[in-house]
Amino acid sequence: MKKIININLSARLIPIEDSAYEILRQYLESLRRHFSKEEGAEEIQSDIESRIAELFHDKLKNGAHCITDEDVQTVITSIGRPEQFEGSDESSGQTPPADDLYSRRPRKRLYRDPDTKVLGGVCGGLGNYFSVDPVIFRIIFALLAIGGFGTGVLVYFILWVATPEANTAAEKLEMRGERVDLNNIKTTIQEEISQIKGNVGKVGDDIKNFTYGRGRQVGNGIERFFHSLVDILGKTLILVTKGIFFFLAVVILFCLIIAAVAIAASSAAIFPFKEVMLEPGLQTALIWPVFALLLGIPIVALVIFIVRKITGIKQSNRFVGASLGILWLIGVVCTICLAVSIVKDFRAFDREKENITLKMPSQGKLIVKQQGWQDDENMHFMMGDLIVDEDTVVLQDAVEVRTESSRTGNFEVEVQRSSRGHNLSEARRLAQEIAVNLRQEDSILYIPRNISIPKGSHFRVQDVKVIIYVPEGKSVDLQDTNNHYHHIRINDENDNDDNDDDTDVNIDSDGNGGVKIETHHHGNSDSLHENFRYHSKPAAPKEEIDSDTDKQRTPVDNSKGTSSTPQIKVTSVMLYGLYNLFRP
Repeated sequence: MKKIININLSARLIPIEDSAYEILRQYLESLRRHFSKEEGAEEIQSDIESRIAELFHDKLKNGAHCITDEDVQTVITSIGRPEQFEGSDESSGQTPPADDLYSRRPRKRLYRDPDTKVLGGVCGGLGNYFSVDPVIFRIIFALLAIGGFGTGVLVYFILWVATPEANTAAEKLEMRGERVDLNNIKTTIQEEISQIKGNVGKVGDDIKNFTYGRGRQVGNGIERFFHSLVDILGKTLILVTKGIFFFLAVVILFCLIIAAVAIAASSAAIFPFKEVMLEPGLQTALIWPVFALLLGIPIVALVIFIVRKITGIKQSNRFVGASLGILWLIGVVCTICLAVSIVKDFRAFDREKENITLKMPSQGKLIVKQQGWQDDENMHFMMGDLIVDEDTVVLQDAVEVRTESSRTGNFEVEVQRSSRGHNLSEARRLAQEIAVNLRQEDSILYIPRNISIPKGSHFRVQDVKVIIYVPEGKSVDLQDTNNHYHHIRINDENDNDDNDDDTDVNIDSDGNGGVKIETHHHGNSDSLHENFRYHSKPAAPKEEIDSDTDKQRTPVDNSKGTSSTPQIKVTSVMLYGLYNLFRP
């Protein structure tokens, strides 16, 4: 087993095998001897070492444990040996042939060009990357800055901040798409040295042109100022953005944890509700995995994310995120399956009817009252109108009351029980299981506010309609129900009839062989409303209806002291319509 040592190469810590280090050392020594007499030998040697360190760092970044002999040989082949270029100095400048790896077309990289820059070198870098004149990009940015409402300036500063500057010879070669080898590095550095010498030779001219030199100093100062300003703004923006995302992650994690704790703490209370809503088998088996995966996976992912951001730990296992994502998708699929299964339990509908003949009230008037609600001390769970206690499930405000004229001459009650279910037979069974306790005491009929279904049954939107059939010449008094009935409908289609007041219903003959239903809603002195419906056997011709309009709209109720003036009646009906339209 080879020994591994750590070396410092161009300010980078590189783990390398001892044999590979020996090969690298000999190669660097040969380069030092080869370039010892060249102009700028130290700069050439430093750039080559920096390039080698960069290649080694990329290798380690991709998962290599250390640098091996093969890695060193690959880098040497890529850059080239001094022997390959010994005869090139006397030649016409052509690079000697190399192997396939060496002759592959290099990959261009985007850098800012410091040699041709006017402001930040962005246009020069773009020109090198796309192999076009940088002047074209300068014109484009100028046009965008003038006609694009500052878009060009914004894009230029973003590229200035995001794009690195080509400082080393290797980076400049990559910027131009040239091969990073010994000969090109040497040529680039020597050209830079020659350029520096040329600039030094122009010092006398710069001194003579003091104004121009002073202007260039001012320009450089402005450039440094804007460069520093953009750098500070960019770092501040990045810091603020990271802070916002980190804060949102913490808030979301806190909310998910609170939700998970609430579900865990209330699981004992939710258990009866689960028995009422869910069928045993698939639905019961999926309910807890759904909560665990939908809430647990995001919590775990956010915890891992926050811990990594706080500690600075890099992601070591790439399969963690994929595994969490797959588990969360499984939770979504389970949720969809559970929702589809529950929806199927509500697709069928059935209504069962039961007729009950009431005793004739002694006064000829039936009084309907609500049965009192008694709080159940054994209540286990309550959600909205659904209550679960020890032996029953109670549905509050599930009774709808309406009145119609009787055809038998007796007071009758029709109880309509309805329910949904997975199929028709189940819906019929659930409807038959609804318990509705009606009780009559002489002239008083007690109707329950709520309905109950036996424990062990399931909630499938059960409800009850109680239709009271009133014989001709009799009346029914629907006393104050304190908003416990959803609707009070008097043989019409108005589902918004108010039930906060007492209601008298009188059934009389209309004199034409039909039936007249007269209702009176009693509230305070400002809310006396009357509603009239007439039901005749044959439909009268239109001209007869027009001639009898005043007669049909005139009530006969001396006890109320109501005026028979047609204008007053029309006004009363209009006020009643406005009341029904705007009341809550």
